[in-house]
Amino acid sequence: MERMAGNGDGSSYGFIGETCINDLPDECLTIVVKFLENWVDREAFGLTCHRWLKIQSGVRLSIKIQFRDTLGTSLNFFKCLGRLLDRFTALNSVSLSGCIEIPDSALTVFQSAGSKLKHLSLDCCFSITDEGLAYVSNGCTALLSLSLYRCNISDNGLGYVARGCPKLEIINLSYCVYVTDSGIAVISERCSELKVVTISFCRNIEGEGFEKNLSLQCFEAESCCLTDAGLCKTVKGGSLQFLNLSHSQNGIALGSRGFACIGMACSNLQFLYMRMCRTLEDLAVIQISKGCPLLKEWNLAVCPQVSVAGWQAVAKNCRNLEILHANRCRHFCDTSILSIRNGCPKLSTFYLHGCPYLSSIAVELFKQSRSVVRIIPQESMYVAPFVDKFVMK
Repeated sequence: MERMAGNGDGSSYGFIGETCINDLPDECLTIVVKFLENWVDREAFGLTCHRWLKIQSGVRLSIKIQFRDTLGTSLNFFKCLGRLLDRFTALNSVSLSGCIEIPDSALTVFQSAGSKLKHLSLDCCFSITDEGLAYVSNGCTALLSLSLYRCNISDNGLGYVARGCPKLEIINLSYCVYVTDSGIAVISERCSELKVVTISFCRNIEGEGFEKNLSLQCFEAESCCLTDAGLCKTVKGGSLQFLNLSHSQNGIALGSRGFACIGMACSNLQFLYMRMCRTLEDLAVIQISKGCPLLKEWNLAVCPQVSVAGWQAVAKNCRNLEILHANRCRHFCDTSILSIRNGCPKLSTFYLHGCPYLSSIAVELFKQSRSVVRIIPQESMYVAPFVDKFVMK
C-alpha cells in the first residue's frame, strides 16, 4: 500500500511512505495462520522467516510423534520431545501412540514442560510402566484426558495419576490387564470430574472401585468381568448417557440383578450396547426399558435369553428408540416383530438376521407397515459416535 504527496494543485511529486505485510502486528498474522486449514500451508507460512515461524509455532495446539529408533532411544527421544515442547508454546495435546520402544526415562521431560498439556495419549507404549506415569503426574497437573491403551501399568501408576492430575475427565485403560478395583477406587475418589472411562478387556476389574464416581457419563467395559454389585455401584450416579457392556464375561457373577440396576439408575441413558450378554433376561430388559426412556440405540444382538416379554417391553416403553439390534436372538419370533411394528415410533434402523423362529412373511409385513425403517441383514460392530465430543482434538 502506497501513499503519495502532492503540491496542492492535483499533481504528485513522490512517495512519502510504504506499508507491507511485515508491518502487520503479530496478532493479525496469528489470525491469518488460524485461517490456514491445510497443514502444508501452515508449514509454508512458518518457513517464510524467523518471525513467521515463531507465530506459526505459537498457534499449534496438538502434535503426534512417531518414533521408531531403537538405538539410543531414551536420549534421542528426550531431546526430540523437549525441543518440540519448547518450540510449540501453545501445545496442549500430545500423542505418542505407537512409540513402542520409549522407556520411562524419556517422559521426564513432562516434569518441566508439561504444565500446559490437557491431552496425552500413550497408546501401545509397551515400555512405559508406573514409573513413567509418576513423571507425567508430576508435571501434567492440568491434564484432562489420558489414554493408556495396552500400557503395562498397575494400580500404583493410577495412584500417581490420581494424585497429580485431579482435573482428569477422560481415561482409557483398555487392555491394562494389571489394573484392579483398588486402582480404580483411588482415581475415582481423587478425580471427581471423571466423566469418560474405558476399561474394555480389563478382566481384573469387577466394578467395586467406581462406587465414588458420581459424574460418570460414558462407560465402556466390553469383555469385562463385572459383578452384579460392581455394576450397580458403577451406574448409581445416574449421569450415564453411554454404556457398553458387550461380551460381558463371567456370567455367574453378572446377571439380571446387575443389569436391572441400569433401569433403576440410568434415566439419562441414550446408547446401550449389550451384544452377547448371554445372561440378560426379560426381567432386566423390562426394567431397563421402563427406566431409560431416552434410549436412542440399544444393541441386544446375540442375547439368547430375551423372549417375547422382553421385546414387548422394548416396543411399549422405548418411545425414542431410533436404532435396534436383534441379530441372532434365539427367541425373537413373529410375535416379537409384531410388537416392534406396533411400537417404537421413532425407529429408523433395525438390524435383523439369524433369528430361527422369525418367518419371512412376518418380516415382509413389517416392511409394508413401517416402510421408513431400514432393515439391515448384517450384524453391526459399530459403536455410536456419542463419545466423540470427549476425545482429544
